[in-house]
Amino acid sequence: MWNYPVIRTLGDIVRFHAKQTPDKPAILCEGKATSFKTLDLESNRIANALLRADLPEGMPAGFIGKNSPFFTTLLFGAAKAGRTLLALNWRLSAREIGEIIGYADCRFLIADQSMIDLAREACRHAGMDVEIILAPVDVVSPDWDRFMEGCDETDPKIAVPEDMTALLLFTSGTTGLPKGVELTHANFNFIRLTEHLDDGLPWDADDIYLMSMPNFHTAGTGLMLQSLYVGSTVVMLEAFEPKAVLKAITETRPTIILIVPSALQMLLDHPDAATVDFTCFKLVMYAGSPISLPLIKRAMAEMKSQFVQWYGATETVGAMTLLRADQHDLDREESLKSCGTTVPLVDIEIVDENGKEVPAGTVGEVMIRTPSLFKGYWRNPEATKAAQINGWYKTGDAAYRDAAGFIYIVDRIKDMIISGGENVYSAEVERALLQHPDVSEAAAIGMPHEKWGEMVTGVIVLKDGKQASESDIISFCRDYLGGYKVPKSIIFTDTLPRTPSGKVQKNLLRDKFRAEQAG
Repeated sequence: MWNYPVIRTLGDIVRFHAKQTPDKPAILCEGKATSFKTLDLESNRIANALLRADLPEGMPAGFIGKNSPFFTTLLFGAAKAGRTLLALNWRLSAREIGEIIGYADCRFLIADQSMIDLAREACRHAGMDVEIILAPVDVVSPDWDRFMEGCDETDPKIAVPEDMTALLLFTSGTTGLPKGVELTHANFNFIRLTEHLDDGLPWDADDIYLMSMPNFHTAGTGLMLQSLYVGSTVVMLEAFEPKAVLKAITETRPTIILIVPSALQMLLDHPDAATVDFTCFKLVMYAGSPISLPLIKRAMAEMKSQFVQWYGATETVGAMTLLRADQHDLDREESLKSCGTTVPLVDIEIVDENGKEVPAGTVGEVMIRTPSLFKGYWRNPEATKAAQINGWYKTGDAAYRDAAGFIYIVDRIKDMIISGGENVYSAEVERALLQHPDVSEAAAIGMPHEKWGEMVTGVIVLKDGKQASESDIISFCRDYLGGYKVPKSIIFTDTLPRTPSGKVQKNLLRDKFRAEQAG
C-alpha cells in the first residue's frame, strides 16, 4: 500500500488509520491492545504537551527504554509537534549514553522505569542540565502527569515539513564513535514506496508483525512503522528473548518477523522450539550479519516458511537489496551467500578506491543511491560530506556482484585482513569456521605478525558440551579455504560482542586480543 500524498509525515499514519479502522489493534503488547484511535488521540496529547514545553529550535526530545506502546505514541506525538525524537541505545554504558546526550544537546529526556537509574547516571556524564521524566510504562509517574496536565486530544494540525528530521538514531559504532543519523519523514515515506513496489515484500493490512528488535535500531522502529503504515497489527515484545518470542508465536500467530541470524540460532536452539508451529509465518526476514549455510538450511527445514534476506543500513532506512523467497534455493548453496539484488528505485555500484565501477566478480566498495538516503549526520557536516558523494552513499562495505546481478557482501572494508600482501575477507573465513559442527559463533580478525603483517585469527564460541581443539578447527578450514586464508590461530571465548543488529564488534575483539598479545 502506498498512500502518498495522504500520508506525508509519520503523524499522518495514525491520522489516516484512526479514520479507516479506528478500533483495530495497532499494537498488541503483553495481552493489551492499543487501537489506532487510541494511538492517534494519545499522540495528540503528547504533541500538545511538547508544543507547550517549547523546546529550543533544533533540540531533540530523548527517550530511553524498551519497546512499549508508549514509545510508539511518543514517536507519533513528537512527529505531530514537529519535533525530533532521539531514541537512545540502552545497551551502551552510562558514559557512552552521556556522550551522545551531550553531543545531541538533548536536555529533555523521558525514561522508562527499567532505565531511570541508567538515564540519571548518563546525564551526569553528559555534563549539562537535563530534565528527566519517568515514562508511565507500568508505573504511576507524577512527573509525566504534570507534564501532560491540561493537554487535550485535539490534533495540533501544525505544518510539518517532510524533510524535517523525525528520528535521530546513533550508529552502532563498529568502526569508531557513533554518529547521529538524521531520518526524515520523507525518508520513511520513500522506503515504504520501494518496499511497496517489490513483490518480494508482500505486506498488507491483514498481516501481523512480530517486533522484538529494539526501538533504537532502524530495523526495530522502521519495520514497526512499515506495519502501521499499511494498517496491520504489531505484536510488540519489550526485547528479544527466545522463550517470549516462541510464546508470542504460539499465542498470536504472527505472519511476518525480522530477526538477526544470531537470534535465529538462539530461537531454534531453545527447548520450547520443538513444540512450536512456525507455519503461521508467510515471511521470515533476516538481516544484520551474514548467515551460515547450516543455519539457513536448518531454519528453512524446521520453520517451513518463506525466507527473505535483506541488506541495508541505518543511513538508508531499510532494505536496499533482497534475496527473495524464490531465490532461497537449497540446490544452489552459493546463492544463499548472496544478499540478493536491488529493490526498485535503488541503484548500487561496486567501485574501486578511485570511485570507478569494477567488473563483475571483482571486490570493491558498495555505493548506494536511493530516495530514502538519510539527511545527514547530526551536526557533523564533515562526516556527512565523506559519506554522501554526489547523491551516493559510501557504505564502507566490501562486496562483489556476479554476472547475474547478485551481490555478495564479503566484509567491512575496515575489517579486511591483509596477510602477506593478500586481502582476506573475514566473511569467507567465518563461513568456513561456521561449517564446523562444533562451532556456534565465529569471527575472523587480523592479529599483528612480524613476518606477514597480519595473521588470520579465528575467534569462536563452541556449542554447549563441545570441545574441539585449535588444531581440529584449523585442519577443518583447509578443506574450505586457500592456504593464505586459513586461520593460523584460534581463540576460544564464551561470547562475541555484538551490536543490536547482530553485527560482531570486531574492533572490540581486535583491541582486546591485541592488548593481551602485547602483554
